[in-house]
Order: sequence, then C-alpha cells, then structure tokens
Amino acid sequence: MEKQTKKIVILVANPVKTSFSYACGDAYEESARASGAAVRRFNIDEMDFDPALHQGYDVIQELEPDLVAFQEAVTWADHLVFIYPNWWNTMPAKMKGVFDRSFLPGFAFKFVNNRFTPLLKGKSARVINVVGSTHPLVLRLLIGSYTNELSHGVLRICGVRPVRTQCFGPSRSSTEKMRKRWLQKVRAIAAREVR
Repeated sequence: MEKQTKKIVILVANPVKTSFSYACGDAYEESARASGAAVRRFNIDEMDFDPALHQGYDVIQELEPDLVAFQEAVTWADHLVFIYPNWWNTMPAKMKGVFDRSFLPGFAFKFVNNRFTPLLKGKSARVINVVGSTHPLVLRLLIGSYTNELSHGVLRICGVRPVRTQCFGPSRSSTEKMRKRWLQKVRAIAAREVR
C-alpha cells in the first residue's frame, strides 16, 4: 500500500518577518516539504480580516476570504502547526482573532442540548512558542503553562490530538549559535512529524 502524503498547515503568528518565529516557520516548512509533506502556510501579517468577534456566536460574521482559506486548509490538513511569540504570556491578539473568527460552531465544534462535541478529531498539532526575555522554564515556574490557552483551551477541546509543544527562549539574549541549534531542532521535529 502506498504511503499517503502528510498534509500540514502552518500558521506563523509573528507579524515581523525578521523575527525568530518567522525563521522557525521557514525551517519547519522547508524540512516538512523536503520530507515529502504537502504544506499550506499562512503568515498572520498577510491575512486580512477583522479579528474581533463583535456579537459572540449569536450572530456569525461573514468570513473574509483569508479566513475561508484558513478553514479550508484546516479541513484539508492532517497536522496543524502554530508558531508564535509569547506576548504578555499568551498569543498575539490577531492570532486569537483567527480562532475566534474561524473555529466556529459547525466547523470546530457543535453545541446541542448543552452538550459540546468536538469536530476536529483525527488531526494532530504542534505548538512552537518563542519567549523573548525569560527562559521558558523560569516563566513556567512563575506563571504556569503559558501555552495551555492554545494547546488545551482551543485545540484539544476541539478534538485535535495529540498536541505537542516546543518553547524556545530567551530569544532576545540568544546567540547565533543558540538560534542555529534551535532551528535545527525545528527541522528535526518537522521531519519526524511528516513520518
């Protein structure tokens, strides 16, 4: 039986193209493609949409084309990759807007008769978080798991499993040697997750 091509969606949620998050996105994408995966990539700075959910889920706003494309890519994918900087110990606001606006009832979950049902089962995910000024282990000791909002509160609750996380930092004081080593780790993770 012929091995199926792994389908991967990458969302890079740092709007700064010279950021380490962008470099991680490039490294993951290159390694995944070289390992035989089909990849669709979204860069948050290139996505045009209103991130605010103006009336909650009582009135569903019409999705902009970039969010429609993102939803289609999530439906298509086997594996989801989210790469983002730690801003105030969570994801950037526009990234949160991607989930608020596109992980909608009927797409990511359904809620009927007070029962929540996840709709994204059968997909796995990788969360890569870049911490700027504090070592990730120190930050975790100070405030707890700062990737839980995404890994547990969004992805796992919508049925995505397993969700694996990788944190790098502190990026601001990192040396070129450290960054090269971190990017090599990202490439190795991508190659492993394509298998």
